[in-house]
Amino acid sequence: MSTRLFLDAVMSKPTSRPVVGSGTSVVTDELMTLANASFPEEHQDPELMAKLAIVGYIILGYDNVMPLFSIWREAAVLGCPVGWRNRGHLPNYRRHIWKTDADIKFTKDFLNHPAAKTLLKAISILKKIAR
Repeated sequence: MSTRLFLDAVMSKPTSRPVVGSGTSVVTDELMTLANASFPEEHQDPELMAKLAIVGYIILGYDNVMPLFSIWREAAVLGCPVGWRNRGHLPNYRRHIWKTDADIKFTKDFLNHPAAKTLLKAISILKKIAR
């Protein structure tokens, strides 16, 4: 992967060629089929998440990889009930759990929440591939 090249471009440093990437995921039904990894299974399986994330690099030629496919992962870690839904559909929240900012509570073990652990493991897999 050309991680350094992408980061140099983001930081406005000179690059040896034009850089292509996305700050968001590039998942489509077609890419899910090519990766043999799709929603909603990908949301709970770090191997599938890594496969789906790297398809943008392999198939589209992007210079970066984005394994975070939904902002609802963070909401789940904070305790919001999330509906992970069906193939091709992004997750959504089921109900609000806070009425005010003061209701938001961070737990010390939030990185142990399954939604966080899945993402962190996928990033670990992708880092090994990048070496």
